Amino acid sequence: MTAIQRQVEALHQRGRQVEHLQSQLESELAQAYQQALSKLRARTQHKTTVLLCDEAVLERQKQEIDALNAFLEYQRNGNDAFHLLIPIEQQMKQAIHFVTKLTVTLI
Repeated sequence: MTAIQRQVEALHQRGRQVEHLQSQLESELAQAYQQALSKLRARTQHKTTVLLCDEAVLERQKQEIDALNAFLEYQRNGNDAFHLLIPIEQQMKQAIHFVTKLTVTLI
């Protein structure tokens, strides 16, 4: 084998090493990408869950305020407020059930 042939063979061997290293790095990058993507999805899901829970709480608070305003208006008109409390209680129970169901579903 001549010196030139040995150099050519050394270049080919180095080329195979470079290709092997490239393959290893590509595999490591793909794995790191999948881990990062998984973390991103988990964090996004968590934040979305928190936002949905916050929205449910705000909606419940709005319903309570609306119910109390209706109660006050009903009472201002001189009506017996006791009969108005029954639907308000039912609405509050429904809201609590909705929030509980949403929380359990999202967890």
